[in-house]
Amino acid sequence: MPAKRGRGASPETSRVVQRVDREEETRTAASDRGEASRAERSRTPPPVAARATWRWCWILTIQDGGEEWVTAASEQLRVLPAFLEVDRVELEAAPFLPIKRERLFIRGLRRDCLPEAWGPLPPPLALSDLPVSGVSLESILDTCLPSTSPASMSNSQAGNLRVYKEEIKKYVQAEKAAGRELPSQTACMEVDRNPLKTFGPKWALGKATSMRTAGPPLFLLSVEDMEKPWQEMRMHRLMKIGERCEILGQRRSHAAAFDTEGHAQHAIGNALSPVQLAAAASPLLRAAVESGVLQPGLPCQRVDIMGLPHTRTKETEAAPDAETQPAQPEKLPSKKASAKAKAKEKQKPKDPKRKARAAAKQQQPAARREPDELEQELERILDETFPERHSPRKAVP
Repeated sequence: MPAKRGRGASPETSRVVQRVDREEETRTAASDRGEASRAERSRTPPPVAARATWRWCWILTIQDGGEEWVTAASEQLRVLPAFLEVDRVELEAAPFLPIKRERLFIRGLRRDCLPEAWGPLPPPLALSDLPVSGVSLESILDTCLPSTSPASMSNSQAGNLRVYKEEIKKYVQAEKAAGRELPSQTACMEVDRNPLKTFGPKWALGKATSMRTAGPPLFLLSVEDMEKPWQEMRMHRLMKIGERCEILGQRRSHAAAFDTEGHAQHAIGNALSPVQLAAAASPLLRAAVESGVLQPGLPCQRVDIMGLPHTRTKETEAAPDAETQPAQPEKLPSKKASAKAKAKEKQKPKDPKRKARAAAKQQQPAARREPDELEQELERILDETFPERHSPRKAVP
């Protein structure tokens, strides 16, 4: 309410009163605008939810879990993003690299990237799809490194090496006698494992036996000159960390990125071969580029999920053009309805004979089953062995 001015007010008092009036009018106008905006917001309907969009066109995971977990994960990926075609493939590194290392890949590709929306994913690359052959162990190993003396090894490692040499000599002689050619002239073995006591693969020709996070020390041995002293052999030494990296398809220089050889060895044991990754992923990228969904040098465009082909159900397989309504989930009873049902159940008259029938049922002897032939034979053997078992027991004083 504007302030009233007195008759004999001075000019200064009049200016103060006018300023107070203007401030009060400003507050009143702001309050009126706020109430109007709140009323307008209450009348305005809520905005429509934005459409769900998806930007990526392919997925790839590497799993090392059990069979049940992998099956459940692949089925969830097949159903949850229903516009993705999902499969799982097992790839072995041995055709490409001199090591046996199998990995399981779960792959997924948007259905609009496939030639047929309901078709399978393109298979992984095989060695026959490449213009080059697999990498051999001899092409990776450094022939200029010095040999390893058995005296510098522990007693157990030196003893295991002697046993390995005898086994490999017998194998080479048997293969030559049969007229078969050896796959490689270089053997790789886990020198800390006794070949006479160890279960599983202990040595291999032209392949690295194993690369784990904790080792093992791998020894390289040339088989064509095993009759010579170890100083004169072409290969008689431990495998280096850089060679382990290159056997997995990594760069040899990656070993220098770690502080110690133990850290590098641990990383190599957990590392994934990029050759296996490329064999699993490159067919998906090629299909996405050929379909026009993915363009070289540009990020994948975000699309509306509802516009993508989704998983085909049994109804759509029978009639692809028919519009199928999603099944409505069954509604659970509310707490109020459940309480009413329990109260109504309590109000029902109780059967006075129910307890009597239950007691009579417990007192009834169980129906005796006639023993079969096997049980009769067992009873006969027990009677012959323990004739006193049916006699009454004497009371113990």
